[in-house]
Amino acid sequence: MIYTAKNFKYYIMTCLSFIVLVVIVNLWVDPQRNVPLQLNSLKPFHANGGRVEKSLKLRQNNYDTIFLGTSRTLMGINPEHRLLANDKVYNMGLPTTNMPELYQVLGYIHREQRLDRLIIGIEMPIFRRGEVGPAYDKSLFNSDWGYRKGLINYLVSFKTFYFSINSLYLNLKDINYKHSNDYGYFDTNGLKIDNRTTFDAELKRALSNKAYAGFEYSEATERLFEERLQQFIDSGTEVIVFMSPLHALQFETYDALGMYPRYESWKRRMVDIVESISENSKAKVQLWDFGGYNSITTEQIPDKNASNQMRYYWEMSHYKSETGALVLNKILGNSLNQLNVPIDFGIKLSKQNIEQHLLNVRQARDLYRAQNPNEIAHFNHLFRLTEERRTMTRKSLLGVNGKNQNRPTKNLAGL
Repeated sequence: MIYTAKNFKYYIMTCLSFIVLVVIVNLWVDPQRNVPLQLNSLKPFHANGGRVEKSLKLRQNNYDTIFLGTSRTLMGINPEHRLLANDKVYNMGLPTTNMPELYQVLGYIHREQRLDRLIIGIEMPIFRRGEVGPAYDKSLFNSDWGYRKGLINYLVSFKTFYFSINSLYLNLKDINYKHSNDYGYFDTNGLKIDNRTTFDAELKRALSNKAYAGFEYSEATERLFEERLQQFIDSGTEVIVFMSPLHALQFETYDALGMYPRYESWKRRMVDIVESISENSKAKVQLWDFGGYNSITTEQIPDKNASNQMRYYWEMSHYKSETGALVLNKILGNSLNQLNVPIDFGIKLSKQNIEQHLLNVRQARDLYRAQNPNEIAHFNHLFRLTEERRTMTRKSLLGVNGKNQNRPTKNLAGL
C-alpha cells in the first residue's frame, strides 16, 4: 500500500478527532470530580484521595464548618449531622495523609475560607516523619500550575476515558456505588463486610508495614500543627481537635510494637500545645480524646462469616458514622444531646487531668485483656504470624545490606 500525503493527513485528522472526542467526554463526564462541572450525578472513580476535587470545592464554595483529618474522619464523620443543620459543612478527610501535608492543606483552607469552626481528627501516626505525596502535587493545595498540569493529563488520558464510559454506564443503570458525596463524606451506602476477616487483614498490615512497624515520630510536625492552630485561632475560628475513636486493638498494636510510651507522650504534647495556645489567645482550643479502652472502642468483633455487622467499626482503624455521630454529640452538643453518649466515651483533656486519664486508660486496658483472653490470644497469634514481614520492614528502613529503601522526604516546612 502506498501512503500519500492525503492518507497521512487523513490519519492525523482521525487521531486528532479521537483525542478531541476523548477530551470532550472526559470533560463532560469527569468521573473523578476534577473539573468544576456537575453534568452527571455519580462520579465513582475517585483517585488521589479526592485531593483535586476537595481543593476545587474549597475554592468554589464558602463553608461555615470544615472537618479535617485522615481516612478515619473521611469515613466516620458525616457533615449532615443534625447539630450542624444550620451550617454549610464540608468533610476534608484525606486518606494516607500526614502532618507535612496537613500543614499545607490547612494553609490553603486559611487562605480560601473564613471559617466559623474547624474540627480536626488526629491520630499519632500522622505525626510521623514523612513526605507529601504525588497526589498532593496534582491539586490546588500545591499550586494552580500543578493543578492545571494535572488537569491536562487527566483530560487527554485514555484511562480517564475508560472511567468516563464506566461512569456513564453506572449513571444510566442507576447503580448504587460507594463514593464521596457533595459534602466530602465517603458514603458507604449500607456496605456490608465480614468484620473478622477485615479486622485480621488490617491487623496483619499494621503489624508489618512501615507506618507502624517502622514508625518514626517527628517532633518537627508538632511545631507545624501548633503554627496552624494558632493561625486559625488568631483569625477568630473556633478550633476543636479530637483524638480518633480507634478500636482497642489499635492500641494493642501500639503496645506490641513498642509505640505505647510514645503514644502517651504524644497525648501530653497535644495537651501542652493546645493549652499554650489557649493561654496566649482570647479563644481556647478544645482537645478531646475518644480513644483508649471504653464501651465503644472495645466493641466485640463477630466470628468469621457471621451475619451480624459491627455497629461502630469497619475494622480497628476505621470507625463508622454511628461512632462519629457520638463524637459530634459530645463535642458540639449540650447535656441533653450527650445523654445518648456513653459516659466513658470522650473526655476533654487538660494539664489538670491528663495524667489521671492516662492511668485510667492503662487500667481499662488491663481490664479489657482480662475480660477478652480469646481476642488477645488471637492478636498474639497474628503478631507471631507477621514476625518475618515485620523484620524485613525494619531492616529495609535501616538500610540493611547496603540498601535503604526509604524514599527521600520533600523539603516542605523544614522537614
